[in-house]
Amino acid sequence: MKKPNNETIKAMVELKAGDGVKFNNANELFGEITENEIYENHIKRIFELMQTEIKPNSKESDELEALSILVKNYEDQIYRMDKQTVSREEIMKALE
Repeated sequence: MKKPNNETIKAMVELKAGDGVKFNNANELFGEITENEIYENHIKRIFELMQTEIKPNSKESDELEALSILVKNYEDQIYRMDKQTVSREEIMKALE
């Protein structure tokens, strides 16, 4: 998992005081997602952030990046996809 830099941690602590940020401290935000409810809340917040015009290097962009990393890591663990070699014929047959 990508480690946050000090500026990102500081931004997360400052974001705690704002609306829409649902965590007690920066370390909690960067912890692993262990429950589906937390995952769903992060997805909702990512969606909210994506509906706004986020400026680069802003608190919101840091929050979006952090949440995206957490969600990706959770999805990689929960929805693992084994790499398989599938022939063109198998793909065409499945599409019929």
